[in-house]
Amino acid sequence: MYRDYLKIESPWPSAFFSDTLVLASPVLPPDEEESAIGGLVVQAAWLQLNLIEAGFFVRGGLSLGLLHLRDGLVFGPALADAYELESDKAVHPRIVLSRPAAKSQHDDLTAYADPRESAQQAMLMRDGDGWSFINYLGLLFDEPEDPRPALAMHRDRVVECLSRHRGTKRVWEKYRWLAEYHNHVVMTRLPGSAELLVAASLMTWEFVSFV
Repeated sequence: MYRDYLKIESPWPSAFFSDTLVLASPVLPPDEEESAIGGLVVQAAWLQLNLIEAGFFVRGGLSLGLLHLRDGLVFGPALADAYELESDKAVHPRIVLSRPAAKSQHDDLTAYADPRESAQQAMLMRDGDGWSFINYLGLLFDEPEDPRPALAMHRDRVVECLSRHRGTKRVWEKYRWLAEYHNHVVMTRLPGSAELLVAASLMTWEFVSFV
């Protein structure tokens, strides 16, 4: 299921912190932080897709820094940074990159003659609030299978959550953001596939007369 971090020989050690899954990647050699972050991005993206298929949307943070993770014991400033990102910056169901992590990935674009052909272009996105996050739907376009069935599944999960939380605006707004993200990916990568879009009427808050 692409969850390589579950394998015994995995290069991504993992542990649970409260109700949070922590994945790490050593930066070896020290100047290879771009590939270390890239590996974590892919693992986190597949985890998001797998959980969404089961009906769970998640949020999180991806940071760059010192961390100790061994035999289930995890601590360090990178963990604190990731926790703060998840708690204060993610807001919506997305995995946000810290400023240093995003800069590392952006700096790597200089290795490409055309940055639009880079892995970062497919796997990362920047939101209107300035924070970069993992574009997990981008994974679907690197697979040999037709992405439409998975996109239809994602649309249906988002629509279900929009309907379920219609009466709780604070929660509903999170899924409205997801609907906008979903529609952006569809319109950008599959123009003309209107049947895969979340209907605009489902993304609009309803007002009623006072009387």
